[in-house]
Amino acid sequence: MLSDEECVRELAERFPELAVRQWRPVQQGWDSVTLLVNDEWIFRFARRPDVAVRLAREARLLPALAEPLPIGVPRFEYVSEAEEVVWLVGYGAISGQGLDVASLRRDLMPALAHELGAALTALHSFPVERARERGVLGGDAADWRDEYAAFYAEIQQHIFPLFEPEEREQAAAKWDEYLGNAMNFAFTPALIHRDLGPEHILCDPETGRLTGIIDWGDAWIGDPAIDFAGIWHGMGRAFAEQTLATYRRPVEANFWQRVAFYAAIGPYYEIRFGQYEGDTGHIAHGLEELRKTLRAR
Repeated sequence: MLSDEECVRELAERFPELAVRQWRPVQQGWDSVTLLVNDEWIFRFARRPDVAVRLAREARLLPALAEPLPIGVPRFEYVSEAEEVVWLVGYGAISGQGLDVASLRRDLMPALAHELGAALTALHSFPVERARERGVLGGDAADWRDEYAAFYAEIQQHIFPLFEPEEREQAAAKWDEYLGNAMNFAFTPALIHRDLGPEHILCDPETGRLTGIIDWGDAWIGDPAIDFAGIWHGMGRAFAEQTLATYRRPVEANFWQRVAFYAAIGPYYEIRFGQYEGDTGHIAHGLEELRKTLRAR
């Protein structure tokens, strides 16, 4: 794993015209090392080869999103390596901070949800074929089901052995219910962010105005409901409902059931990440969060 100091040295080697006066780490995630440089530039360094491939797709997609979306998105001005594999990108920092239900004033929430609903309307209305031309993956609803069926098989092999028998039974019932209900795959596929947690939605905490959406490496063509899952999980059902009130795309009768499912399965990804990385902390935390959702059934 790259250290912050190694990243700074790489910056100097790849972009000698950039005079690095100061830097600090910000929003460290599973996929990238992220630095704020000179209080002006955000640089993201891919941690793994698969992330570098996704950064390349992100670099192709974002210029097309900058115009139709009513909020800021990263505009990559520094891009390293070849077109298909990008290890390092840099863009002018977007003002604002990630959403935080504990610190945002409640009187600002409705206006912020209103703006977010409009932004999601614009995103999900982006032409799917144009997204594919930019390298975005995904397909129809049947492809979406196949992908989740494959992930279910993966967690049955790698995560279910960590459960007690009763937990395994409860988890299997949730997955079987989701995969076995054809109505869960009756949606119209759209371009989605697919990792829209509060940390990726930026706002001005003083005015409550939405300033940007960041980290588009998981952008996909699939179920629009998943973009409400992180909002629900991180900001609460009421805020998610306020967001949907301004959303101008059709939604199906079981929309919220799908949102709830996507929100509930998030810990599986943390456990698998911990297993890939040999990180027992992520495995333990993911199991703890999963057990909460199972007990809440």
